[in-house]
Parts: sequence; structure tokens; C-alpha cells
Amino acid sequence: AGMGFYVFFPARIILPILVLVLLLYRSHVDLKRDLPILLVGFILTVIPIVIVANTEIYTIIRDQGVFNYDPGIVPAPWDRIRDNIVRSPLAFNYNEKLQHFISGSLLEPITAVLALLGLAYALRRFRRPAFAFLLVWFGFALVGTAVASPHDFVPMNRISFVIPVMVVFAAIGLSKGYEFAQGITDRGALRRVGPPVALAIIVLAVVGSNLYRFWEVTPNDAGSNIGAVVMKAALSSECTEGGGQRVVVAPGTGGALGLALTTRSWTGEPPVILSYDEMERVREFSPTSCVIYRPNREPPDETDETNLKRLQRLTGAQQVLDEYDDSGTRRVIVLR
Repeated sequence: AGMGFYVFFPARIILPILVLVLLLYRSHVDLKRDLPILLVGFILTVIPIVIVANTEIYTIIRDQGVFNYDPGIVPAPWDRIRDNIVRSPLAFNYNEKLQHFISGSLLEPITAVLALLGLAYALRRFRRPAFAFLLVWFGFALVGTAVASPHDFVPMNRISFVIPVMVVFAAIGLSKGYEFAQGITDRGALRRVGPPVALAIIVLAVVGSNLYRFWEVTPNDAGSNIGAVVMKAALSSECTEGGGQRVVVAPGTGGALGLALTTRSWTGEPPVILSYDEMERVREFSPTSCVIYRPNREPPDETDETNLKRLQRLTGAQQVLDEYDDSGTRRVIVLR
């Protein structure tokens, strides 16, 4: 479950990867002794998927592949595969498309360099079972999640399944770099202090680079989920001071926004969420209400203009706040 077997279909490619590794190194496994245990483990893993997905365990993977996708999107499957072969491996070092709240490369720069060094070392030592497993995982996962993708860009939500093995490669690269540093330093104080200090600097740089990407670069470039902007507005001083009911008006009441509003622990009454259709049946809002309106389009379309005028009549309030995310591309409108 931790690998996403039950919620994320590209992760299921780990199952044939494990079978392939088992076949490659069957001489290291006593099948007479271990086969029953392996079969029980496989059954326990797959049965929940079959129960939940039924035939979709196969059909969804088939339909999302490059050869069975909409011909209007994939007119030439082999051309798409050729392009994916070029861009997919590079996504860990370079990627210019923003999607799924990810900006830039899948790995931050230092980790990406270390991962390439670790991958090169694993290729050199591919006969060892541990490295063979990592290489099989990397190759099959990259083909299954990215090369066979029908999209004309790197599918971040799929290829992210390759990130764990790339991080392992980065750890290998860092380990071998540490050993190399120990080998070139003379015995004495430099040998005792130099490599550990260099290791600490690299680790701190990687952590700092990731935090900077997470807190600064990605929010400014890729933006935040609109639900996060709604939550930010609901917790703002404009909505919390003076009490009163918080009302969220959105295109629909389902999805992540509804779950976020109902599961959070609120001071005072929790916000009420209304769909556009439900809002039209409301006769009036309390004068102390704080109404948070999520536009249907950005910039607001005709539906939004009509809804906002109706809300202003129902509340007797004017727009007091535009709450934006860090990228300035997603906003909600607060009336009180």
C-alpha cells in the first residue's frame, strides 16, 4: 500500500518487476522451499486490487497506454514513444512543464547529479543482484510510466513512481563519492575531518535546496490548489474577527475542498459549503456571515458576475478581499 498499489495504477508495475528479478536470480532462491511463501505474498498483494478494481486492473492500464489512447491525441504512437524516450530520462534533471503542482526537474540539481553517478555505478556492477534489481526497477518503471505515456509531455503523476529508485541511486553516488574522498586524502587529520565535513555540507545543501524548491520556487511558479486558497481565506482576519458563519460558495461541494473543510478542526462553527445551485435557493445570509466565493473561471466569466451580484444582494456586503495563492493565478473572493 505504501507504494501506491491500491490508489495509483502505474505503481503496480512493481509486480512484474519483482517477478522478473525472481526469474533472473532464480538460482539464488530455493523455489521448493520459498515458492509457497512467495505465492501467498503475491496473492495478499493482488487480491485487494482485484476486489476494488475488478477488470479495471487490466483495462485501465491498457486504455491509458500509448497504443489505445484517443487517436486525436496520439495520431502516431511510435512517434510519441520516440519522443518520450528522449524527454523522459531527462525529466529528473530538466523539465520545463508545470503540472500537478510540480515545477522544474523531478529531482533538485544536486540530487540529480548524484543519481546519475549512482546509476552509472549500478550499470557497472549490474551482475550483483541488488544493483540488478534497482536497474530492472528503473528501466521497467520508466518504460511503463513515461515512455509508454500517450501525452506529449512528461507525465509527472506517473513518472513520480521512479523517484524512489532515483533517490537510492543518489545515495549510492553519495556513498561512492565519500569513499573516493577518503581514498584521495592523506592519513591524519584531513582524512578524519575532510570527508565527513564534505558529506555534511552536501547533505545540508540538498536539504536546503529541496526546502527552497518546496516553499519558494514551486508555490510561485506552479501555484497552489484552489482549496488551499479557500482555507487561507477562511482563516484570514477578515473572516475570523467578529465571529459569524463562514460560507464557502463553490462550483460543487464534492472533491478535496469539501473533505478539507469537514475534517479540519475549526475555532467556532465550521464553514458551510454551498454549490452554485444551492446558493440560488438561499433567501438571505446572516449579516455577520463571511462569504468566500470560488470563481468558476479566472478571470471571472458571466456566471461568476451573476453569482457575485446575487451574493452582494443576499449579504448586503461588498467585496472586501481578493485572496490569491503565491503564484497570483488562483484566487477566491471574500464578501463581508
